[in-house]
Amino acid sequence: MDMAGGVVGPYAGYNFQSGGLVTGIEADFAKTWLRSQSVLNPFDDSTVKSEIDWTASVRGRVGYAFGNVMPYIAGGVTFAGVNFPYVLPGSPGTTHDNQQTRIGWTAGAGLEYAVLGNLILRGEYRYTDLGEKFEVKRVGAGIHFADTSVTNHEFRAGVALKFGGPPSSSVDRVLSFSNAPAVWSGLYAGALAGFNQSQSTYVGLASPGNYVPLNPSGTVPWIYAGYNFQFGRTVLGIEGDVLLSTMSGGGALIDNLGRVNPGFQVTSKLDNAWSVRGRLGFAFGSFLSYVTAGVAGTDYSHTIHFSGLQNTFNERFTSWTAGAGLEYAVSDHLILRTEYRYIPYGQATDRHSVSNTVDLTIDEVRVGVAFKL
Repeated sequence: MDMAGGVVGPYAGYNFQSGGLVTGIEADFAKTWLRSQSVLNPFDDSTVKSEIDWTASVRGRVGYAFGNVMPYIAGGVTFAGVNFPYVLPGSPGTTHDNQQTRIGWTAGAGLEYAVLGNLILRGEYRYTDLGEKFEVKRVGAGIHFADTSVTNHEFRAGVALKFGGPPSSSVDRVLSFSNAPAVWSGLYAGALAGFNQSQSTYVGLASPGNYVPLNPSGTVPWIYAGYNFQFGRTVLGIEGDVLLSTMSGGGALIDNLGRVNPGFQVTSKLDNAWSVRGRLGFAFGSFLSYVTAGVAGTDYSHTIHFSGLQNTFNERFTSWTAGAGLEYAVSDHLILRTEYRYIPYGQATDRHSVSNTVDLTIDEVRVGVAFKL
């Protein structure tokens, strides 16, 4: 389904300049009017269309100034309110909403021009990927299926007002705008507790109307290590992490009439998860706010238990991950952290039947502590 429309909204950020190099962090919110035409859903013959009602993002920026002109690139995490309203066959007068908040990534490039010093014009291209999601929804005595992926190409034009010159000396001392404590550079390693909520649905047997909500979730330990490079208040880094335990979930099969079948059970397990990510942060005294994005992977399996038999299917997922966090330097060597991460691992179909399909996405909140060498 191809969507088209317009967007309007505010944005704000902060830049740090060293010679011609400009780095910064920026947030925006937009009211959108993106709509598609109605199409036929091949899963259940319903009529479906897609809508995006709002978007928001937090991005890092890197640019280079040539006088009054600055080309730049930007990327980060994005959020959107989407809806996939549908009309089931045989009920043309009833529209069902399927509203969701999607999380994904966005990247792009742009050009800014300083007209009068503090007045800045902007033109920008952005690509946004809000991921893919397979859903099974009960509607009365029936089942509605949806497999939706959302990507967006966007051209934006804007104008911004840059506030004043350097901050006052008192504010500068409190927030360390020009001289952030150099505690962030160097090698560090630590441990995290991750509070995970996974979304995973198994669809199997001959009919796509049969499914099991697996949702492996729990609190799991991680270890992580990385290296930071600090330039004034700007902190760039690379980091990796590894999961030290497993998450599991499962349940009984639900048929296309919504009936639970306790004799057919499916269990799931997620382990050997890892990620390698870049980080972009800005230091304010002993605090570091940052965005992070990179590649993530995990081993995933589901086991079918039926009539005393067991069949296990294994899959190795690799996808992207993005998030944001806040760190606090207790001392030059001890750093506390809290972080949110999103990982859309995607879908996989086993080799035995095209209807044996699983999908997997993870929302995770982490808290941890690291030691910096």
